[in-house]
Amino acid sequence: MLRYLHLAALACSFGVLVAPSSAQMPTVELAAGDVDGDGYDDLAVAYRFAGGWKSGGELHVVDGRSGVLRWKRAGFGAGHGVLLGTTILDEGVNSTLVVAAVHDLATHELRIELLRGASGLLLTTYTLPATRSEFSCRLAPLDDVDGDGTVELAVARPWYSSNAEFEGRVALLSLVTGCEVSALDGGSERRFLGQALAVGCFDRTSGVDLAVAAWFGGRSRDSDSCRSVLTLTGRTLEPIFERLPDSCSVAFEPTLVTCGDTDGDGLDELLFGSLRVVDPETADFVAEGRVVPGQPGSTRKLFAVDHAYDDAVLITSLRGVGVGSGFVVVGTPREFAWGAGAWRVFDATGSVLRTCGDAKRAYYPIALVAADVHRDPPSRLIVAGAREAEEVDHYLVDLECWGGPSWTTCLWSYELEPRAR
Repeated sequence: MLRYLHLAALACSFGVLVAPSSAQMPTVELAAGDVDGDGYDDLAVAYRFAGGWKSGGELHVVDGRSGVLRWKRAGFGAGHGVLLGTTILDEGVNSTLVVAAVHDLATHELRIELLRGASGLLLTTYTLPATRSEFSCRLAPLDDVDGDGTVELAVARPWYSSNAEFEGRVALLSLVTGCEVSALDGGSERRFLGQALAVGCFDRTSGVDLAVAAWFGGRSRDSDSCRSVLTLTGRTLEPIFERLPDSCSVAFEPTLVTCGDTDGDGLDELLFGSLRVVDPETADFVAEGRVVPGQPGSTRKLFAVDHAYDDAVLITSLRGVGVGSGFVVVGTPREFAWGAGAWRVFDATGSVLRTCGDAKRAYYPIALVAADVHRDPPSRLIVAGAREAEEVDHYLVDLECWGGPSWTTCLWSYELEPRAR
């Protein structure tokens, strides 16, 4: 199963509504998928702002078996753009890597580039209409919904502004024509639509659907506001139902992960993660995750991590051995207890099986993703972390591949070059 996660880019924003206190945190986005047909999930690493704010970032493709760099590309937007995210389509020797980047910070024109996964060869480029702000983007592949024989790409642009300021937009993009098949805007009451995105089956009639998180209510995170989860059909983007996750007063920085059908009702469940304010003056938050059923019904709390800062909450799912033996990994980049943060492995009951922290790092982790081997469980866990480099005002970002029983063995590591804050 292809896994992708839109993660720490949630924590890098620009002083409006969702901006955390640590806007300097390095932002890395990971996608896992087999790009060379060897049966091991490889890693696409989108390193935003690598080289500083005026750099376009770097894209690294790392071999999942050995941790060795396969290829990399730098300079998105010729030094004046922003690399926003990536995902992988059509795994194997003919895999396609999809990259979203803003190539001109003056116009914020968004480009979707399709690259050959094994080599980085540019296949085609599509351009989406410019909007005033384009600071983040979520990508997710869907099944063929328009009958042209190819998958469609869900593109979520939470900073999109058209009829309302920062309303957000989610669109299905044809990878044959580059045109939008359908689209949904957030409007005046649903700000930042598309801050989190997940794919699954949440309705018995529509096939593959999208779940999208949007800001609901006031425009300040100090007001009585919260996140809502919209479940959208893949073909028409018409809402199936809308819910507000329970007990999420003043919760933000959402993360959505599809858990699969855990209760036997034939519909996928979602894990909705967010940060909940405890003390805004000291930036004390609780990172909380709730399981949301694929049909209207009660949610249940799966995990809570106390004393987290307001950076982000990162979630990915891991496959274990045996039916129904899935696990969830939760990462908080900074915590009061660790200095830097930690990642924890939870089982289906919410019990903590393993905790891994590193007090010597500035932020740990800043990204998480699960990587499979020959599609057999258990999954490997890829963790990205950041520490201060020897150069002043620079970070060193590296990846770790964890495996073995309870993910206690580091199988390999990979370092990105030190980059300016």
